[in-house]
Amino acid sequence: QERLETEYDETAPCVVCGEPVLSASMGGTAVCPWCDCGHCRYCDAQSILDLRSHVAACKAAKGGGTPNAD
Repeated sequence: QERLETEYDETAPCVVCGEPVLSASMGGTAVCPWCDCGHCRYCDAQSILDLRSHVAACKAAKGGGTPNAD
C-alpha cells in the first residue's frame, strides 16, 4: 500500500481563523484542524459564527498562550 505525503507550510495562516495551520486537516492544508471541525483552538468552543474574531479574543485572553491539544 502506497503512502501519500503532502508538503505544506505549517506556518501559513488558516483561511478561517488566521492562526498557523500547524498540521493538515480533513479540509486540506489551507484550514487548521480546529476550524475544520468548527472549534476554537484556545477554548474548544464549538459552532461559532465568527471563528476568526473568537480565536483572536481567546488568544488575547490567554496572553498569546498555546492552543489546546487537538
